[in-house]
Amino acid sequence: IWDKETVFWTDLPYGAKLVQYGHKNQVPNFGAVHDPNAWTIHDFCSHAGLFSTIDGICRTLLKYEKETSFLAKVKKDLGSHSHRFACGWDRVVNHQETLAGRGCGKFTFGHLGFTGTSIWIDPENSIGHVILSNTVKEHWYDKANLNDMRRAIGELVWSGSY
Repeated sequence: IWDKETVFWTDLPYGAKLVQYGHKNQVPNFGAVHDPNAWTIHDFCSHAGLFSTIDGICRTLLKYEKETSFLAKVKKDLGSHSHRFACGWDRVVNHQETLAGRGCGKFTFGHLGFTGTSIWIDPENSIGHVILSNTVKEHWYDKANLNDMRRAIGELVWSGSY
């Protein structure tokens, strides 16, 4: 469909067949940026797209920890700075309001994705959780239910009630 010179999806010829990836305003999405955070950048970026399974992500994180001890590095960075991010990860700033859920440890860090994907890790207690979802299909603009779910799952994990 395209040659080696094609670099971005915008370089594809008119009529090229594309794989559907999600929905935008409840319409199947083929080649349109559906992440408002990426859209405002107005430039190519490697911002969006995690294609995996929960098992694959967890195995990758466990292997990465074994090979690099990244939990200690992120924990050290979290303890020495007050900025929002540590080693590229989002930190918990307000433990009562966090999307990681109440009860997470002092050094909990993670990632929140536009489609509902969430990864939260508590390095002190060596526990975490991964949520993979695709909320762009319906109600992508209403994150209240998604955020309630993120908090509820986190609270179950941190309390050990799962």
